[in-house]
Amino acid sequence: MGPPPPEPFPDEIVEEILVRVAPDDPASLARAAASSKPWCRIVTAPAFRTRFLGLHRGPPPLLGFLCDLKGPVTARFVPTSTFRPPRAHHRGFRPHDARHGRVLLRPHPSHHAAFGLVVWDPVTDERTKLPRPPLFASTWRAAVLCAAAADGTCDHLDCHRGPFIVVYVLDHHREGILTCVYSSEAGTWSKPVYDGHRRILRNFLSGERGALAKNALHFMIGNENSILRCDLRTLKMSVIHLPRLHSDRRLTPPVPIMLTTMEDGRLGFAVVEGSRFCLWSIDDREFGWLLVKVIDLKKLLPLDASSTANPRLLGFAEGVGVIFLSVGNEIFTVDLKSTLVNKVYEGSGVTGIIPYMTLCTPGK
Repeated sequence: MGPPPPEPFPDEIVEEILVRVAPDDPASLARAAASSKPWCRIVTAPAFRTRFLGLHRGPPPLLGFLCDLKGPVTARFVPTSTFRPPRAHHRGFRPHDARHGRVLLRPHPSHHAAFGLVVWDPVTDERTKLPRPPLFASTWRAAVLCAAAADGTCDHLDCHRGPFIVVYVLDHHREGILTCVYSSEAGTWSKPVYDGHRRILRNFLSGERGALAKNALHFMIGNENSILRCDLRTLKMSVIHLPRLHSDRRLTPPVPIMLTTMEDGRLGFAVVEGSRFCLWSIDDREFGWLLVKVIDLKKLLPLDASSTANPRLLGFAEGVGVIFLSVGNEIFTVDLKSTLVNKVYEGSGVTGIIPYMTLCTPGK
């Protein structure tokens, strides 16, 4: 007879090991849960999730991104971690926004007759189709948020299955700028709020993704160095002007400017000017802007010295300091702290990137 099998580790030791799994490696927790019933009970217990969230406080990890592609194609989730959503493709939809563990999808323009915004939870694969808002315009932007985003009472680490809102801002041809809010708890849109602003420009809201900073949403104004600010508590609008840049937004197509949330919660924006990446932050009194980082991309990316094409900024993972840049048909991430570069995608027709960040554990 051989030696007796070793005694299993006590549950307390197993929990101490598993709770230290990196938050961008949810597949390891899933494999642990599938390996045995005792481990499954540990990993799926509410107490384990509470400890895991407490140990890994800070910005949620970047788990992947969604490609916004030209043409009538499918929105595609591309992982940058071990996370794999149950559904990676969404036929007939394009990614519009992502925040607090949810993704906002919009129909491809060829399906414009049906407004059909959809909120998708990549962890649970739950999809919520939103009704048509009270008013519609061809120029609009929307953002998906945790329902507690307006009052700042949530840390957004574990709220992706809670209530959410979608803020819809449009430039109506008669009424001007208006806002309405969809509530998942009520299942309906609010009445439109007319701010009194006249129309700023035709197609005034540009295609860049908006940013949440200090209880307000911010959207770039098309063909201008200006930002439209929407206070989430009052839905009042105001305009913030950017500093003078070498790039001219009046050029066609305009140079992409990515709005973001800085580590201290203030509004920031990023722009690539030539081969230089520049990161700006609004100052403490919100009266001006500070240039906080400049990176020479020629030292990081495989740029052809004989080519006149510059890297194109496609996305910004707010909170974790990771940007997405395209060089030809290749897409790279650059960590702004370490300047670590990773190639994450290769393919033509990518016009934008929507990063996806959340904390997830089995059993959620």
